[in-house]
Amino acid sequence: MATYGTRWSDHDFRPAAPGWRLAWLDENSPLGFFTTVLPGWLVQVETRYNPATYATQDSRPAADRERRVVAASYDASDGTIDAVDGDHSNFWYVLDPTDPDPTAEEAAAERTGRLSRYYPAVTT
Repeated sequence: MATYGTRWSDHDFRPAAPGWRLAWLDENSPLGFFTTVLPGWLVQVETRYNPATYATQDSRPAADRERRVVAASYDASDGTIDAVDGDHSNFWYVLDPTDPDPTAEEAAAERTGRLSRYYPAVTT
């Protein structure tokens, strides 16, 4: 079986209904987090590539490739919509319109949990 890497390319954007939000951890914020409006959802299509050369090695039509739906965020610095995925280390979770905002205590517990997963010898 061939070894390949996977890239996800934006295929479509679907606006979120009003009230959907993204929660972000931020130790510089008074509560330890902040929320932003969830602009919508990105539909992404998989593309396989050669990890040694990064050259695309996917001859499948886009209609036959795996797809995923991920939350999107708006980057005001450059006016783009980006997928909220592993590249956003401070992303916490998506809140639906009926979810209350998290608390400072929940944010602190999440930060502590992340530290203990990534740095098991660290205690707080």
